[in-house]
Amino acid sequence: KKIKRKILFLVLKMNRKGFVFVSESHGEDRDQQNEKDQAITIQVYQELYELDSDKLVMHPKYKEFWVKDKNTTIMSGSYNLVGTIIGGGVLSLPYGLQKSGILVFSILLFIFTILTSWSLSLLPVCAMKTGAKSFTELGNLVFGPFIGGMISFSLAFITYLLSIGYSILLRDIVPPVLSVFHILEDPDRQTKNIVMVCTVLLVFPLCAQKHLHRLWFSSALSILSASILLICLVYHSIKANMNEPHFNQIQILPTNLGDCIYIYSIMCVAFLCQFNLLPLYWSFREPTKERVNKLINLSSVFCSIIYFLCSFFGYTIAYDNTQGNIFNNFPIDDRVMTFGRIGMGFTIFFSIPLMLLPCRENLFELFFSLFQRKNSSVQSKFFTFSFFSDDTEEVIARYVCTIILFSSLLSISWYVDSVVVVWNIIGSTVGILVGFILPPLFYLKICNTDYRNESLVKVYSLLIFGSLSLILCSYETIVSL
Repeated sequence: KKIKRKILFLVLKMNRKGFVFVSESHGEDRDQQNEKDQAITIQVYQELYELDSDKLVMHPKYKEFWVKDKNTTIMSGSYNLVGTIIGGGVLSLPYGLQKSGILVFSILLFIFTILTSWSLSLLPVCAMKTGAKSFTELGNLVFGPFIGGMISFSLAFITYLLSIGYSILLRDIVPPVLSVFHILEDPDRQTKNIVMVCTVLLVFPLCAQKHLHRLWFSSALSILSASILLICLVYHSIKANMNEPHFNQIQILPTNLGDCIYIYSIMCVAFLCQFNLLPLYWSFREPTKERVNKLINLSSVFCSIIYFLCSFFGYTIAYDNTQGNIFNNFPIDDRVMTFGRIGMGFTIFFSIPLMLLPCRENLFELFFSLFQRKNSSVQSKFFTFSFFSDDTEEVIARYVCTIILFSSLLSISWYVDSVVVVWNIIGSTVGILVGFILPPLFYLKICNTDYRNESLVKVYSLLIFGSLSLILCSYETIVSL
Protein backbone atom coordinates (compact mmCIF):
# COMPACT_ATOMS: atom_id res chain seq x y z
CA LYS A 1 0.00 0.00 0.00
CA LYS A 2 2.83 2.40 0.81
CA ILE A 3 4.50 1.73 -2.56
CA LYS A 4 1.20 2.22 -4.35
CA ARG A 5 0.59 5.54 -2.59
CA LYS A 6 4.09 6.76 -3.44
CA ILE A 7 3.60 5.88 -7.11
CA LEU A 8 0.22 7.60 -7.26
CA PHE A 9 1.51 10.76 -5.63
CA LEU A 10 4.48 10.70 -8.00
CA VAL A 11 1.98 10.67 -10.87
CA LEU A 12 0.28 13.73 -9.38
CA LYS A 13 3.62 15.49 -8.99
CA MET A 14 4.62 14.70 -12.57
CA ASN A 15 1.19 15.83 -13.76
CA ARG A 16 1.99 19.54 -13.63
CA LYS A 17 3.61 19.29 -10.17
CA GLY A 18 0.55 18.22 -8.28
CA PHE A 19 -3.08 19.38 -8.43
CA VAL A 20 -2.36 22.44 -10.67
CA PHE A 21 -3.12 22.12 -14.35
CA VAL A 22 -1.44 24.69 -16.57
CA SER A 23 -0.66 23.40 -20.04
CA GLU A 24 2.18 24.77 -22.16
CA SER A 25 0.31 24.17 -25.44
CA HIS A 26 -2.12 26.55 -27.14
CA GLY A 27 -5.58 26.54 -28.71
CA GLU A 28 -7.36 23.22 -29.06
CA ASP A 29 -4.24 21.29 -27.99
CA ARG A 30 -4.23 23.18 -24.68
CA ASP A 31 -7.89 22.38 -23.99
CA GLN A 32 -7.30 18.72 -24.80
CA GLN A 33 -4.23 18.66 -22.55
CA ASN A 34 -6.20 20.19 -19.65
CA GLU A 35 -8.96 17.61 -20.03
CA LYS A 36 -6.35 14.84 -20.11
CA ASP A 37 -4.66 16.24 -16.97
CA GLN A 38 -7.96 16.37 -15.11
CA ALA A 39 -8.91 12.84 -16.18
CA ILE A 40 -5.56 11.49 -14.90
CA THR A 41 -5.97 13.26 -11.56
CA ILE A 42 -9.53 12.01 -11.06
CA GLN A 43 -8.33 8.46 -11.72
CA VAL A 44 -5.46 8.88 -9.24
CA TYR A 45 -7.81 10.25 -6.58
CA GLN A 46 -10.14 7.30 -7.08
CA GLU A 47 -7.23 4.93 -6.48
CA LEU A 48 -5.94 6.85 -3.46
CA TYR A 49 -9.16 7.45 -1.57
CA GLU A 50 -11.50 4.89 -3.19
CA LEU A 51 -13.86 7.65 -4.27
CA ASP A 52 -16.33 8.07 -7.10
CA SER A 53 -15.69 10.87 -9.57
CA ASP A 54 -18.85 12.71 -8.45
CA LYS A 55 -17.27 13.20 -4.99
CA LEU A 56 -14.46 15.33 -6.44
CA VAL A 57 -14.71 19.05 -7.05
CA MET A 58 -12.30 21.43 -8.85
CA HIS A 59 -11.70 25.04 -7.81
CA PRO A 60 -12.53 27.29 -10.82
CA LYS A 61 -9.60 29.66 -10.16
CA TYR A 62 -6.78 27.49 -8.80
CA LYS A 63 -7.74 24.33 -10.74
CA GLU A 64 -7.16 22.24 -7.63
CA PHE A 65 -9.05 19.04 -6.81
CA TRP A 66 -10.23 18.04 -3.37
CA VAL A 67 -12.84 15.76 -1.84
CA LYS A 68 -16.31 17.28 -1.84
CA ASP A 69 -17.40 15.89 1.55
CA LYS A 70 -14.99 18.03 3.61
CA ASN A 71 -16.88 20.40 5.94
CA THR A 72 -14.19 22.37 7.81
CA THR A 73 -14.29 26.08 6.93
CA ILE A 74 -11.86 28.85 7.84
CA MET A 75 -13.88 29.86 10.90
CA SER A 76 -14.51 26.34 12.18
CA GLY A 77 -10.93 25.34 11.41
CA SER A 78 -9.55 28.37 13.28
CA TYR A 79 -11.87 27.54 16.15
CA ASN A 80 -10.55 23.97 16.33
CA LEU A 81 -6.91 24.99 15.93
CA VAL A 82 -7.18 27.65 18.66
CA GLY A 83 -8.75 25.08 20.96
CA THR A 84 -5.83 22.76 20.23
CA ILE A 85 -3.19 25.42 20.94
CA ILE A 86 -4.63 26.91 24.14
CA GLY A 87 -4.12 24.63 27.12
CA GLY A 88 -2.52 24.45 30.53
CA GLY A 89 0.52 26.43 29.36
CA VAL A 90 -1.45 29.67 29.64
CA LEU A 91 -1.41 29.33 33.44
CA SER A 92 2.40 29.67 33.52
CA LEU A 93 2.76 32.60 31.11
CA PRO A 94 2.34 35.30 33.84
CA TYR A 95 5.26 33.68 35.65
CA GLY A 96 7.22 33.81 32.40
CA LEU A 97 6.49 37.54 32.09
CA GLN A 98 7.70 38.07 35.65
CA LYS A 99 10.95 36.25 34.83
CA SER A 100 11.72 37.86 31.47
CA GLY A 101 10.27 41.36 31.83
CA ILE A 102 7.48 42.82 29.75
CA LEU A 103 9.73 44.07 26.93
CA VAL A 104 11.50 40.77 26.29
CA PHE A 105 8.25 38.87 26.83
CA SER A 106 6.44 40.96 24.19
CA ILE A 107 9.27 40.58 21.67
CA LEU A 108 9.46 36.82 22.18
CA LEU A 109 5.67 36.48 21.97
CA PHE A 110 5.73 38.30 18.62
CA ILE A 111 8.61 36.12 17.36
CA PHE A 112 6.90 32.89 18.45
CA THR A 113 3.65 33.98 16.78
CA ILE A 114 5.40 34.62 13.45
CA LEU A 115 7.56 31.50 13.56
CA THR A 116 4.66 29.28 14.59
CA SER A 117 2.66 30.53 11.60
CA TRP A 118 5.62 29.84 9.30
CA SER A 119 6.17 26.39 10.77
CA LEU A 120 2.51 25.45 10.42
CA SER A 121 2.34 26.77 6.83
CA LEU A 122 5.08 24.36 5.69
CA LEU A 123 3.29 21.21 6.89
CA PRO A 124 0.28 21.31 4.49
CA VAL A 125 2.67 21.70 1.54
CA CYS A 126 4.54 18.59 2.68
CA ALA A 127 1.29 16.72 3.27
CA MET A 128 -0.02 17.56 -0.20
CA LYS A 129 3.16 16.32 -1.90
CA THR A 130 3.42 13.08 0.10
CA GLY A 131 -0.16 12.28 1.10
CA ALA A 132 0.90 11.94 4.76
CA LYS A 133 -2.06 12.03 7.14
CA SER A 134 -0.07 12.51 10.34
CA PHE A 135 3.15 14.07 11.59
CA THR A 136 4.57 10.59 12.25
CA GLU A 137 3.63 9.29 8.82
CA LEU A 138 5.26 12.36 7.28
CA GLY A 139 8.48 11.55 9.11
CA ASN A 140 8.37 7.93 7.89
CA LEU A 141 7.81 8.94 4.27
CA VAL A 142 10.47 11.64 4.26
CA PHE A 143 13.32 10.19 6.35
CA GLY A 144 12.58 6.49 6.48
CA PRO A 145 11.51 4.12 9.28
CA PHE A 146 14.45 4.77 11.62
CA ILE A 147 14.02 8.55 11.80
CA GLY A 148 10.26 8.03 11.70
CA GLY A 149 10.57 5.84 14.79
CA MET A 150 12.53 8.56 16.54
CA ILE A 151 9.81 11.05 15.66
CA SER A 152 7.20 8.66 17.05
CA PHE A 153 9.20 8.45 20.27
CA SER A 154 9.49 12.26 20.42
CA LEU A 155 5.74 12.71 20.04
CA ALA A 156 5.06 10.01 22.62
CA PHE A 157 7.50 11.74 24.98
CA ILE A 158 5.82 15.14 24.46
CA THR A 159 2.28 13.88 25.00
CA TYR A 160 3.36 11.83 28.02
CA LEU A 161 5.03 14.83 29.68
CA LEU A 162 2.00 16.99 28.86
CA SER A 163 -0.17 14.42 30.66
CA ILE A 164 2.13 14.69 33.69
CA GLY A 165 1.88 18.47 33.56
CA TYR A 166 -1.91 18.33 33.38
CA SER A 167 -1.99 15.98 36.39
CA ILE A 168 0.09 18.44 38.40
CA LEU A 169 -2.22 21.28 37.40
CA LEU A 170 -5.22 19.25 38.59
CA ARG A 171 -3.46 18.86 41.94
CA ASP A 172 -3.31 22.67 42.18
CA ILE A 173 -6.85 23.27 40.90
CA VAL A 174 -9.19 20.59 42.32
CA PRO A 175 -8.45 20.82 46.10
CA PRO A 176 -9.22 24.58 46.31
CA VAL A 177 -12.52 24.00 44.48
CA LEU A 178 -13.42 21.22 46.93
CA SER A 179 -12.49 23.52 49.83
CA VAL A 180 -14.90 26.19 48.58
CA PHE A 181 -17.70 23.63 48.82
CA HIS A 182 -16.43 22.55 52.29
CA ILE A 183 -15.46 19.08 51.13
CA LEU A 184 -11.83 19.64 52.19
CA GLU A 185 -10.38 21.85 54.88
CA ASP A 186 -6.82 23.20 54.48
CA PRO A 187 -5.47 20.25 52.48
CA ASP A 188 -1.76 19.49 52.84
CA ARG A 189 0.56 18.19 50.10
CA GLN A 190 -0.25 14.54 50.65
CA THR A 191 -4.00 15.21 50.60
CA LYS A 192 -3.60 17.16 47.36
CA ASN A 193 -1.72 14.25 45.84
CA ILE A 194 -4.47 11.83 46.83
CA VAL A 195 -7.08 14.14 45.28
CA MET A 196 -4.96 14.32 42.12
CA VAL A 197 -4.77 10.53 41.86
CA CYS A 198 -8.53 10.14 42.37
CA THR A 199 -9.30 12.86 39.82
CA VAL A 200 -6.99 11.49 37.15
CA LEU A 201 -8.32 7.95 37.66
CA LEU A 202 -11.79 9.22 36.77
CA VAL A 203 -10.61 9.86 33.22
CA PHE A 204 -9.18 6.34 32.80
CA PRO A 205 -12.26 4.98 30.91
CA LEU A 206 -11.82 7.69 28.28
CA CYS A 207 -8.09 7.03 28.00
CA ALA A 208 -8.73 3.31 27.41
CA GLN A 209 -10.98 3.99 24.41
CA LYS A 210 -9.98 3.48 20.78
CA HIS A 211 -11.59 6.66 19.50
CA LEU A 212 -11.72 10.32 20.42
CA HIS A 213 -14.96 11.22 18.65
CA ARG A 214 -16.78 11.82 21.94
CA LEU A 215 -14.35 14.61 22.91
CA TRP A 216 -15.37 16.91 20.04
CA PHE A 217 -16.37 19.56 22.61
CA SER A 218 -12.80 19.93 23.96
CA SER A 219 -12.00 22.87 21.63
CA ALA A 220 -15.07 24.79 22.77
CA LEU A 221 -14.28 24.03 26.40
CA SER A 222 -10.68 25.20 25.99
CA ILE A 223 -11.65 28.56 24.45
CA LEU A 224 -14.47 29.08 26.98
CA SER A 225 -12.24 28.34 29.99
CA ALA A 226 -9.49 30.65 28.67
CA SER A 227 -12.08 33.42 28.28
CA ILE A 228 -13.38 32.88 31.83
CA LEU A 229 -9.81 32.88 33.16
CA LEU A 230 -9.08 36.16 31.36
CA ILE A 231 -12.19 37.80 32.82
CA CYS A 232 -11.22 36.67 36.33
CA LEU A 233 -7.66 37.97 35.89
CA VAL A 234 -8.87 41.34 34.61
CA TYR A 235 -11.20 41.66 37.59
CA HIS A 236 -8.47 40.87 40.13
CA SER A 237 -5.92 43.08 38.38
CA ILE A 238 -8.27 46.08 38.49
CA LYS A 239 -9.12 45.29 42.10
CA ALA A 240 -5.44 45.03 43.11
CA ASN A 241 -4.44 48.33 41.44
CA MET A 242 -7.57 50.39 41.98
CA ASN A 243 -6.66 52.07 45.28
CA GLU A 244 -2.87 51.97 45.01
CA PRO A 245 -1.58 51.42 41.47
CA HIS A 246 1.66 49.46 41.44
CA PHE A 247 2.50 49.78 37.77
CA ASN A 248 5.91 51.20 38.66
CA GLN A 249 6.79 47.67 39.84
CA ILE A 250 6.45 46.25 36.33
CA GLN A 251 9.73 44.65 35.33
CA ILE A 252 10.93 45.81 31.91
CA LEU A 253 14.00 43.61 31.39
CA PRO A 254 15.12 40.26 32.85
CA THR A 255 17.55 40.27 35.74
CA ASN A 256 19.79 37.59 34.15
CA LEU A 257 20.23 35.70 30.89
CA GLY A 258 18.91 32.47 32.38
CA ASP A 259 15.50 34.05 33.00
CA CYS A 260 15.45 35.29 29.40
CA ILE A 261 16.15 31.81 28.02
CA TYR A 262 13.68 30.31 30.48
CA ILE A 263 10.66 31.94 28.81
CA TYR A 264 11.51 30.08 25.57
CA SER A 265 10.39 26.81 27.14
CA ILE A 266 7.04 28.09 28.36
CA MET A 267 6.20 29.77 25.05
CA CYS A 268 7.24 26.71 23.10
CA VAL A 269 4.76 24.62 25.10
CA ALA A 270 2.08 27.31 24.74
CA PHE A 271 2.33 27.30 20.91
CA LEU A 272 3.06 23.60 20.38
CA CYS A 273 0.41 22.23 18.01
CA GLN A 274 2.30 21.12 14.88
CA PHE A 275 1.50 17.42 15.36
CA ASN A 276 -2.25 18.23 15.43
CA LEU A 277 -2.45 20.26 12.20
CA LEU A 278 -2.50 17.60 9.47
CA PRO A 279 -5.79 15.92 10.53
CA LEU A 280 -7.38 19.37 10.42
CA TYR A 281 -5.84 20.07 7.01
CA TRP A 282 -7.22 16.90 5.46
CA SER A 283 -10.74 17.78 6.65
CA PHE A 284 -10.50 21.36 5.33
CA ARG A 285 -12.89 22.54 2.64
CA GLU A 286 -11.17 24.03 -0.44
CA PRO A 287 -7.63 23.64 0.96
CA THR A 288 -5.89 26.17 -1.27
CA LYS A 289 -2.65 27.69 -0.03
CA GLU A 290 -4.25 31.09 0.57
CA ARG A 291 -7.13 29.68 2.62
CA VAL A 292 -4.91 27.40 4.71
CA ASN A 293 -2.48 30.24 5.48
CA LYS A 294 -5.41 32.48 6.42
CA LEU A 295 -6.63 29.84 8.88
CA ILE A 296 -3.15 29.47 10.40
CA ASN A 297 -2.55 33.22 10.69
CA LEU A 298 -5.94 33.90 12.29
CA SER A 299 -5.42 31.15 14.86
CA SER A 300 -1.86 32.21 15.75
CA VAL A 301 -2.75 35.90 16.15
CA PHE A 302 -5.82 35.17 18.25
CA CYS A 303 -3.85 32.87 20.57
CA SER A 304 -1.06 35.44 20.97
CA ILE A 305 -3.61 38.11 21.95
CA ILE A 306 -5.17 35.80 24.55
CA TYR A 307 -1.72 34.89 25.85
CA PHE A 308 -0.57 38.49 26.20
CA LEU A 309 -3.74 39.62 27.98
CA CYS A 310 -3.70 36.68 30.40
CA SER A 311 0.01 37.20 31.06
CA PHE A 312 -0.22 40.94 31.63
CA PHE A 313 -3.28 40.95 33.87
CA GLY A 314 -2.05 37.87 35.74
CA TYR A 315 1.32 39.50 36.34
CA THR A 316 -0.14 42.83 37.53
CA ILE A 317 -1.92 41.06 40.39
CA ALA A 318 1.14 39.82 42.32
CA TYR A 319 4.08 41.25 40.32
CA ASP A 320 7.33 39.75 41.70
CA ASN A 321 5.36 37.16 43.72
CA THR A 322 3.75 35.60 40.63
CA GLN A 323 3.72 31.79 40.88
CA GLY A 324 4.39 29.16 38.20
CA ASN A 325 0.67 28.33 38.26
CA ILE A 326 -1.29 31.59 38.40
CA PHE A 327 -4.05 29.93 40.46
CA ASN A 328 -1.57 29.57 43.34
CA ASN A 329 -1.57 33.37 43.74
CA PHE A 330 -5.16 33.34 44.96
CA PRO A 331 -6.55 32.12 48.28
CA ILE A 332 -8.60 28.97 48.37
CA ASP A 333 -11.80 30.80 49.29
CA ASP A 334 -11.62 33.25 46.34
CA ARG A 335 -15.08 32.76 44.84
CA VAL A 336 -14.38 34.72 41.63
CA MET A 337 -11.32 32.66 40.78
CA THR A 338 -13.29 29.50 41.60
CA PHE A 339 -15.07 29.94 38.26
CA GLY A 340 -11.70 30.12 36.52
CA ARG A 341 -10.49 27.04 38.39
CA ILE A 342 -13.59 25.05 37.46
CA GLY A 343 -13.36 26.02 33.79
CA MET A 344 -9.65 25.23 33.45
CA GLY A 345 -10.11 22.11 35.58
CA PHE A 346 -12.62 20.63 33.14
CA THR A 347 -10.44 21.61 30.18
CA ILE A 348 -7.34 19.97 31.65
CA PHE A 349 -9.35 16.93 32.78
CA PHE A 350 -10.54 16.21 29.23
CA SER A 351 -7.13 17.11 27.77
CA ILE A 352 -5.49 14.11 29.45
CA PRO A 353 -7.11 11.53 27.09
CA LEU A 354 -6.32 13.82 24.16
CA MET A 355 -2.66 13.41 25.12
CA LEU A 356 -2.56 9.79 26.31
CA LEU A 357 -4.32 8.28 23.29
CA PRO A 358 -1.84 9.67 20.73
CA CYS A 359 0.95 8.77 23.17
CA ARG A 360 -0.25 5.17 23.14
CA GLU A 361 -0.60 5.23 19.34
CA ASN A 362 2.96 6.47 18.86
CA LEU A 363 4.28 3.86 21.29
CA PHE A 364 2.46 1.11 19.39
CA GLU A 365 3.77 2.45 16.09
CA LEU A 366 7.31 2.57 17.48
CA PHE A 367 6.97 -0.94 18.92
CA PHE A 368 5.71 -2.49 15.70
CA SER A 369 8.24 -0.64 13.55
CA LEU A 370 11.02 -2.10 15.69
CA PHE A 371 9.75 -5.68 15.79
CA GLN A 372 8.05 -5.62 12.34
CA ARG A 373 5.13 -7.83 13.16
CA LYS A 374 3.74 -9.03 9.85
CA ASN A 375 0.35 -10.18 11.12
CA SER A 376 -0.64 -6.96 12.90
CA SER A 377 -2.63 -4.41 10.99
CA VAL A 378 -0.37 -1.48 11.83
CA GLN A 379 -1.69 1.70 10.27
CA SER A 380 -1.66 5.34 11.28
CA LYS A 381 -5.32 6.36 11.35
CA PHE A 382 -6.50 9.67 12.61
CA PHE A 383 -9.02 9.73 15.40
CA THR A 384 -9.01 5.94 15.59
CA PHE A 385 -5.70 5.27 17.34
CA SER A 386 -5.90 1.54 16.72
CA PHE A 387 -3.33 -0.94 15.51
CA PHE A 388 -5.22 -4.21 15.78
CA SER A 389 -8.54 -5.62 14.76
CA ASP A 390 -11.21 -5.34 17.42
CA ASP A 391 -10.44 -8.61 19.19
CA THR A 392 -9.16 -9.81 22.55
CA GLU A 393 -5.52 -9.14 21.66
CA GLU A 394 -6.25 -5.49 20.83
CA VAL A 395 -8.30 -4.90 24.00
CA ILE A 396 -5.65 -6.47 26.25
CA ALA A 397 -2.81 -4.50 24.65
CA ARG A 398 -4.79 -1.25 24.87
CA TYR A 399 -5.68 -1.66 28.55
CA VAL A 400 -2.22 -2.89 29.60
CA CYS A 401 -0.50 0.02 27.89
CA THR A 402 -2.98 2.52 29.37
CA ILE A 403 -2.51 1.09 32.89
CA ILE A 404 1.27 1.34 32.56
CA LEU A 405 1.05 4.94 31.35
CA PHE A 406 -1.33 5.88 34.15
CA SER A 407 0.77 4.26 36.86
CA SER A 408 3.98 5.91 35.73
CA LEU A 409 2.59 9.40 35.17
CA LEU A 410 0.81 9.44 38.54
CA SER A 411 3.99 8.24 40.29
CA ILE A 412 6.05 11.01 38.67
CA SER A 413 3.38 13.66 39.28
CA TRP A 414 3.31 12.72 42.98
CA TYR A 415 6.91 13.88 43.47
CA VAL A 416 7.18 16.82 41.04
CA ASP A 417 6.64 20.09 42.91
CA SER A 418 5.81 22.50 40.08
CA VAL A 419 4.39 22.22 36.59
CA VAL A 420 7.05 24.66 35.41
CA VAL A 421 9.61 21.84 35.65
CA VAL A 422 7.62 19.80 33.13
CA TRP A 423 7.12 22.77 30.77
CA ASN A 424 10.84 23.49 30.97
CA ILE A 425 11.79 19.94 29.94
CA ILE A 426 9.32 19.85 27.04
CA GLY A 427 10.06 23.32 25.72
CA SER A 428 13.83 23.02 25.88
CA THR A 429 14.14 19.65 24.12
CA VAL A 430 11.60 17.83 21.95
CA GLY A 431 9.19 20.78 21.85
CA ILE A 432 11.64 22.91 19.88
CA LEU A 433 12.56 19.91 17.71
CA VAL A 434 8.95 19.17 16.71
CA GLY A 435 7.83 22.79 16.53
CA PHE A 436 10.64 24.57 14.70
CA ILE A 437 13.25 22.13 13.36
CA LEU A 438 11.43 19.16 11.82
CA PRO A 439 8.87 21.11 9.68
CA PRO A 440 11.56 23.04 7.72
CA LEU A 441 13.60 19.84 7.36
CA PHE A 442 10.53 18.08 5.93
CA TYR A 443 10.08 20.93 3.47
CA LEU A 444 13.73 20.95 2.34
CA LYS A 445 13.70 17.19 1.82
CA ILE A 446 10.38 17.00 -0.05
CA CYS A 447 10.42 20.07 -2.23
CA ASN A 448 14.00 19.61 -3.48
CA THR A 449 14.59 22.55 -5.87
CA ASP A 450 10.95 23.63 -5.90
CA TYR A 451 11.59 26.64 -3.66
CA ARG A 452 10.51 30.24 -3.59
CA ASN A 453 12.52 33.02 -2.02
CA GLU A 454 9.88 33.65 0.65
CA SER A 455 9.81 29.96 1.51
CA LEU A 456 13.58 29.85 1.87
CA VAL A 457 13.44 32.79 4.31
CA LYS A 458 10.88 30.92 6.42
CA VAL A 459 12.79 27.63 6.29
CA TYR A 460 16.20 28.95 7.25
CA SER A 461 14.81 31.36 9.85
CA LEU A 462 13.08 28.43 11.54
CA LEU A 463 16.19 26.27 11.38
CA ILE A 464 18.47 28.95 12.82
CA PHE A 465 16.01 29.92 15.56
CA GLY A 466 15.22 26.31 16.44
CA SER A 467 18.85 25.17 16.52
CA LEU A 468 20.03 28.07 18.70
CA SER A 469 17.03 27.72 21.01
CA LEU A 470 17.59 23.97 21.35
CA ILE A 471 21.24 24.44 22.33
CA LEU A 472 20.67 27.32 24.77
CA CYS A 473 17.53 25.92 26.39
CA SER A 474 18.95 22.41 26.75
CA TYR A 475 22.05 23.82 28.44
CA GLU A 476 19.97 25.98 30.78
CA THR A 477 17.70 23.04 31.68
CA ILE A 478 20.63 20.75 32.45
CA VAL A 479 22.27 23.42 34.62
CA SER A 480 19.04 24.18 36.50
CA LEU A 481 18.29 20.51 37.14
